[in-house]
Amino acid sequence: MMQFKIGEHWCEMDFCRGMLGKCRFSLMDSPGVHDRLRVLLERCGSAGGVGDGAGDVLPHKRVKMAFAACPNGCTLPHIKDVGFVAEICPRVLLESCDHCGMCVGVCRERAITMAVGGPEAARDKCVGCGMCMRDCPQQAIEGGAFRFAVLIGGRMGRHPRLADRMCVVGDRNLGRLVEKLLAAIDGHLNGNVRFADWIEQAGLFKVKEQVLYG
Repeated sequence: MMQFKIGEHWCEMDFCRGMLGKCRFSLMDSPGVHDRLRVLLERCGSAGGVGDGAGDVLPHKRVKMAFAACPNGCTLPHIKDVGFVAEICPRVLLESCDHCGMCVGVCRERAITMAVGGPEAARDKCVGCGMCMRDCPQQAIEGGAFRFAVLIGGRMGRHPRLADRMCVVGDRNLGRLVEKLLAAIDGHLNGNVRFADWIEQAGLFKVKEQVLYG
């Protein structure tokens, strides 16, 4: 876990093992994203502090953030103020597929069915875990570059709330979006107001508009 300060707010960021390529489910094959994020967070938090003083702040007063290298979400991004979940969009190469059905069996979301012309994926069910790609014996499923689903407004406590899916961002634009989210946290949170409170009061559309286009 990394702790840093943005303005008057102490933040804590959890990185899963997969961000370092130490998990078989990870969609990232190098620690490059993790290293760039640490540099970014250290730079953003350098004025307020990095790792010093957070111990004096009650856990529920800290802004909680998390990165997960796959949809399994071991860092619990769905109940954090801000969460990032890596995902990948698979595509079936029908000319290479021998209709073995392995992809149908391995998909835990039941997003793949075997049709007359070959396997078909339901995009509304697919969570982008990439398991079908890894287990296909014919290597007939490919995916583009991984991307991050950005979740905001999760929390635990007396009134738990699952985070809302705000947008999807590619690796190249990730750093800029993190900076915008940190600026929004610094500009809109005060006292006992949590990020989830702001979203509930302002509405997801308004928060999304301010963060992405403000």
